[in-house]
Amino acid sequence: YGSANSATGDRSANSATGNRSANSATGDRSANSATGDRSANSATGYGSANISTGVECTNNAAGEANIAVAWGKNNKCKGSIGSFLVLSEWGEWDGNKYPFICAKMVVVDGEKIKADTFYLLKDGEIVEEKE
Repeated sequence: YGSANSATGDRSANSATGNRSANSATGDRSANSATGDRSANSATGYGSANISTGVECTNNAAGEANIAVAWGKNNKCKGSIGSFLVLSEWGEWDGNKYPFICAKMVVVDGEKIKADTFYLLKDGEIVEEKE
């Protein structure tokens, strides 16, 4: 079940695979990914990227020009001012897969999309996650 992973330094890269995995990349232009249900992912530094795939994953882009990609059923992400969020929406399990519905990308501007606030895609709209 899952793994924990961290990479530090500019241009770092790492990956964590398995349910409930945790992952962090720190440094400019770093990248990471977490694959598995309920995994968590964070990238800090300028121009860093992260992606989470699986069901009910979380993603955090902390830094200007960073991107967080929440690709999977009920995935959510948040970021700091100047970061980008890519959110996806998936249908109900059809016995074979969760069918893809749509995806949207936004910039965290501090007004329409608030910093350090989780968002998800629901009914084609970006909505704040209510815990």
